[in-house]
Amino acid sequence: MGKIMMFDVESNGLYGEGFAVGAVVSNVDFVGTCTIIERFELMADIEVTDNWVRKNVLQHLKDMPKVSSVKELRTKFYEFYMRNKEVCLIYSDCNYPVETNFLSAIVSDNESRCWDMPFPLMDCCNSSNINISRNDFFENEQKEKLRQHNPLDDAKASLYFLIHHNSCKHMIK
Repeated sequence: MGKIMMFDVESNGLYGEGFAVGAVVSNVDFVGTCTIIERFELMADIEVTDNWVRKNVLQHLKDMPKVSSVKELRTKFYEFYMRNKEVCLIYSDCNYPVETNFLSAIVSDNESRCWDMPFPLMDCCNSSNINISRNDFFENEQKEKLRQHNPLDDAKASLYFLIHHNSCKHMIK
């Protein structure tokens, strides 16, 4: 079938700056088997000011590798993305506003990147119930515990959900 990249971003508030990103690249076959072949996980060492993020997200990011700035984070993700963009369908889950703002910031960092961004950016949630917990779905099927609001784990759960949830299967075949 091909490859899918699923990425997830954590931001300093719903419309705030993205400060942590996780992504997986997976081979997917026609029967829905996926094998993760590459991972990306990184966060910027910044002060998070949003109270909801401080309470609900930061505790799940303690073990993430860090860089010193959000610009460096975006550059590192851009490099990962560029290595994979020609051979992958690019997805996120509920990509507005967090993931789309993150991609926009990557372009703002360097205008020559404007034509590199995903056209289209596929959204896993377009054909599914937004209220279905991707983590619960993954954990029930895979018997692996994920950290909620950890962008790498969220990307893994969303990828699995995309490939295995009945209402999404038509999107990847």
